[in-house]
Amino acid sequence: MKTFFSNKHFQFWLGISLVLGLSIFWKTLDFPFLINYDDGPLIINNPAVLEFDISRMFSEFVFGLYHPITTLSFAIDYLVFNDNSTAFHFVNIFLHFLNGILCYILVLKLSNKKIVAGISLLLFIIHPMHVESVVWLSERKDLLYSFFFLVACVTYIKSYDFKGFSKWSGITFLLFVLAVLSKSAAVVFPLVMLLIDLSKNQFKFPKSILKVIPYLLVSILIGYVNILAQKSAGFITNMPNYSFLDRTLMACYSAVYYLLNFFVPVNVSPKHFYPIMENGGLSTIYYVAPFLLLLSIFIAFKLVSKNRTFLFPIGFFILNIMLILKIIPTGNDIVSDRYSYLPYIGLSMIVGLLVDRFYSSKTKNIFIGSGIIICLVLTFLSFSYTKVWENETTLWTFVINKKPNHPTGYGELGRNYHDKSNYKKALIDLNKALKLDSNNSIIYNQRGLTYSAIQKPNKAFSDYSEAIFLDSNYAEAYSNRGVLLSKYDRTKEGILDINKAILLNPKDADYYNNVGIAHAQLAQWKLAEYNFKKCLALNPRHSDAKVNLNRLNKMSNEKP
Repeated sequence: MKTFFSNKHFQFWLGISLVLGLSIFWKTLDFPFLINYDDGPLIINNPAVLEFDISRMFSEFVFGLYHPITTLSFAIDYLVFNDNSTAFHFVNIFLHFLNGILCYILVLKLSNKKIVAGISLLLFIIHPMHVESVVWLSERKDLLYSFFFLVACVTYIKSYDFKGFSKWSGITFLLFVLAVLSKSAAVVFPLVMLLIDLSKNQFKFPKSILKVIPYLLVSILIGYVNILAQKSAGFITNMPNYSFLDRTLMACYSAVYYLLNFFVPVNVSPKHFYPIMENGGLSTIYYVAPFLLLLSIFIAFKLVSKNRTFLFPIGFFILNIMLILKIIPTGNDIVSDRYSYLPYIGLSMIVGLLVDRFYSSKTKNIFIGSGIIICLVLTFLSFSYTKVWENETTLWTFVINKKPNHPTGYGELGRNYHDKSNYKKALIDLNKALKLDSNNSIIYNQRGLTYSAIQKPNKAFSDYSEAIFLDSNYAEAYSNRGVLLSKYDRTKEGILDINKAILLNPKDADYYNNVGIAHAQLAQWKLAEYNFKKCLALNPRHSDAKVNLNRLNKMSNEKP
């Protein structure tokens, strides 16, 4: 390893990557947590993180996700740095550069060409599509799973030097487990093992197949657990508005999107919503996408048939991208830039191989000149894009500018203004959102909160009720309506609503605090005490519940 790091070629590429990479990301150290954009439930307000509760990390889903190792990394950061967002950002950036180094090592082992490894490292560090995974703290899972995944690839290649099971085989399996527990996307690793075997001429039937069976069993288990996690948060949707043909076209579009944006990354965005049907059909690009995909497959086939070295990078991209094409629809995005983080190693390696193929004394100046221009352009695009992630206002303003006819951007910007107590601006954006989508229960609930904050209880009640009408399982809306009723002398009705919220989501600590307050208003001290304690059992750092329980205990001690 010492010889590797003292290699002047590696030092050259790493030096360029560090200079350009730090020029992209240094400013992001000042960025705060994006509380409403997942950083709240996953990090700052996550009891497992705040209390360093390892059993909870491995036994519970968090916001529709199961990634206990990622949660553990957040907990370690919080234990050491408290809620210092700069430290969290530093860890993300550090992991990104570590992954770049691992990319270099893996590509070098597979291609035996330093220039291919160097180009792969540089593109990995500076590509605009990777900004989201580095700057958005909640996406630590991309960085962590990629780290374990890449080290596992390297140790798997190392295991070739030994016959049968060796310590490297055990280390590879352990790293794989850590990868899938960081992010479920790592379940494709056993297929990547077979790809490495094929690329290194080490594939032997049935030995190679039998070797990956334990990995496949873990992949199936983790895949199933994560489907349950997604379902628990309602992230898996049926998409009844889209036919089977529509979904097929959208899957083709997704594949083409990731391919095109590697070479021309001008469509980066935090959100890429599912398409709006126009005149009963999708826009033209979706019907063109299958032909572009077929063309890409044809080119890939030609490359592999002429040079078997292309087998690994093409296969690596395909295997790592195939599970994120929304064949199983999740969330409200058809594509997500962060999903390209690991797969783009394959495309970067292809670029490196092509440069190595055509690089000569005659083309040297052309390659160097164009390479410098491309690197500077990519660095500029990445640096410019980091500004979008500065805070939630800049993020959702950017989304609105990109998608002015979609309600989500306005709804989230309205929530952001509400949190800043700028209720006038909040109502403007929330009204715009509801004008675009009058059946959005989430936005009605948010507007209800804003009306409640400006002392308009009738309008707040109406919005909460509308949210519940649209989604009868909307726990938060029940709780908010219950709190409102309790505040305006309808406490018994309020308790019924909050209890309904608890029934729907029994693990939300806030609901127990809310119903505890309501019981206290009715002088039902035992019930109030029970619920405050239940709240603190779920979230020991719940400050309001602590204050409320202390008041209750003080009142009990003062009684004659």
